[in-house]
Amino acid sequence: AGRLKPPMWTSRNKLILIMLIASNMLNYSDRQIIALLKPMLQRHLHWTDADYGQLTALFQFASAIALLGSGWVVDRIGWRRANPMSVGAWSLVAMAQAFARTLGQFSIARVVLGSTEAFGMPTTIKTVAAVFRNEDRSLALGFMNAASAPAALVTPIIISWLALRIGWANSFLLTGGLGLV
Repeated sequence: AGRLKPPMWTSRNKLILIMLIASNMLNYSDRQIIALLKPMLQRHLHWTDADYGQLTALFQFASAIALLGSGWVVDRIGWRRANPMSVGAWSLVAMAQAFARTLGQFSIARVVLGSTEAFGMPTTIKTVAAVFRNEDRSLALGFMNAASAPAALVTPIIISWLALRIGWANSFLLTGGLGLV
């Protein structure tokens, strides 16, 4: 038989849960930033609403396709590798958007961002299953999923303020960089 899992509220489990919550909030923020910066990006890069719609559709399509295989990959590489790899990958791609200047470059970045962010949920679920006892998993997932509400409230305020102070490109760098930390 496998070893017994520790109770939910050990220091180790609290740290893992905090890291899962942080990655979920960063995932949400990194995908939301382009919508928040849309007016500035349209003005600076001369996008149309159709261009923005195309970027949104490409992100969603790439994410949907990647979700089909992301769980399989996480099962193969394990939750200990999948967590830093997925957060690191989407953070680097989020930062790469700072250097995009054409619709084509942003399209590539959004496709790769959607593909890498698709690993967030399967990785989280695998981690919760591996770390928490059966009777603690629902509560852990509840805490983790609740993190999207504060991210939805805080991200627009912070990103709008940042973009006005440091510019849209640096906003991509800063938010993506948080994931690397």
